[in-house]
Amino acid sequence: VNRLLAEHLGTDWFAANGAVPIGMLAVENDAVLWFDAVAGRFPAKTDANYWTFLSHTRQAIQRHFNGWQLADAAARQALIDSFKLAYLPAAGVLPTLFLEDVATLPKTHWFPPHLQVEMAPIAESQVQGLIARELPRMSIDLEKVGGDRIRLLLAVADSDFRADLLDLPLPDWRMQQELYRYAQRAHDSWKDWVVQYDALFNNLQPADFQTSEGKRLFASVPDKIDTEAEGQPITPELFFNRLIAASRDWQTAANGINPQLPAPYTETVPPPPAGETFDWSAPPPSEADGLLKQYLDASLQIEQTEQLIDDLADLLALYADMQRSQRQQIDHVSLSFARLAGGLPGDGSGLAVARWLPDIKFTSKTPPA
Repeated sequence: VNRLLAEHLGTDWFAANGAVPIGMLAVENDAVLWFDAVAGRFPAKTDANYWTFLSHTRQAIQRHFNGWQLADAAARQALIDSFKLAYLPAAGVLPTLFLEDVATLPKTHWFPPHLQVEMAPIAESQVQGLIARELPRMSIDLEKVGGDRIRLLLAVADSDFRADLLDLPLPDWRMQQELYRYAQRAHDSWKDWVVQYDALFNNLQPADFQTSEGKRLFASVPDKIDTEAEGQPITPELFFNRLIAASRDWQTAANGINPQLPAPYTETVPPPPAGETFDWSAPPPSEADGLLKQYLDASLQIEQTEQLIDDLADLLALYADMQRSQRQQIDHVSLSFARLAGGLPGDGSGLAVARWLPDIKFTSKTPPA
């Protein structure tokens, strides 16, 4: 029916006797195949054939997409792909399913690839007047490649309508310059963080956490943080280059081709603000031990010193025992010397003899044989 109405837009369906058609009837071998009241009902006004073509197209869309609000993206795409028409009227209303991501970079569905599609906004109050003006122009062939170009008009409430609503915005050069300043502040903060990190944790080794104090503070050996990989902010130049590359990859994935990027992605990386100096260098490496390293080293030294004190205390105890033993031996020798000198124990005669020992020469009473 769609093809029949589109290919006979110039046909006069009214009978010569003044009869008015009220429907389209298909008959084969005297058997009624179907009856379509919309396709054969022509209003009594100018360009009736075009209005009937529009009404039938609207009916086909409503029947197919009735209750189309499906949460599953695959189900929505299957519903769109199953909708078949050979022709479209020159003007009319299409389902919103045919258009996606209007607020970013719009992506169309269902339209054949040879059809060139443009988009523009239109005030909601102007829709019906535009349809009445553009409808009698022609039909749009969706099957043959003929260089047809259509314009999708997005109806916007009159209070929100602007002619430049879908125009690509110009780059905000103030924001571009502020991005450089913000990146510099972020980079400086990162450098300060690296300095503080090194002041706390620099030169720590896994063996430091195996000491008794290290095991008390940490249940296991913590992972070392890569200060450059973990927290370093990207430079504005790298940010802009990644933004352009991501936009190109997204467009390629979305449209299946590699189209020319729209502005501002076609431009070069914005320059930094004039007259300002930016430094993206990393902080100099620190050779000094961090506070935690110093604390664990000092704790280890204290443990070793305490162990040395304990060992020396044990040694001194042994020395005192030996000294008492030697004192007892001296007392026995002194007592023996006192008896040798003919004195009494405790009168000092034994010590006097002991002092004379280096000068005393002992000889036997019996000469050696």
